[in-house]
Amino acid sequence: MRKCRLSENYSLDDIEFMSELTKSVVWRVEEGLSYDIDRYIEYASVLGKTFHSLFKEATISYSVGPRLALSPERLARIGLTSKIKELISEKGSFSKETTVDNVSILLVKTKNIEKTKKLSSSISTVLTNWVNDGILSSRKVGKINYYKFKDA
Repeated sequence: MRKCRLSENYSLDDIEFMSELTKSVVWRVEEGLSYDIDRYIEYASVLGKTFHSLFKEATISYSVGPRLALSPERLARIGLTSKIKELISEKGSFSKETTVDNVSILLVKTKNIEKTKKLSSSISTVLTNWVNDGILSSRKVGKINYYKFKDA
């Protein structure tokens, strides 16, 4: 990308003046070190190019994938989420109110999930995430949460 800038005879100061990018940000963009896509778009715009054409001209290569790997605990939760989704399609779970304990019993019985001390907590995390995402509704009676699909 630096070659693109230099072919236009622009200095780092010129790019800084014509944009909202600092010289250090311009340098990070040219080195491919910025994680903010808006900075690349701004840089391309200042050079009078589209984002796509700038990347094509600059023959940028980049790796695809997350910057950080998920922890084993998060990977396990994703697997658990998948198993709970299978329960929904197979058993119609959550069409009527259900509890973490009911989900736990079904998972152990039908999905060969091992009953551990963390299982209820992990299920609760998945269901709470679904409540936060607007998929389920919940109500609390005493210390027990009841979960159900939200009415459409």
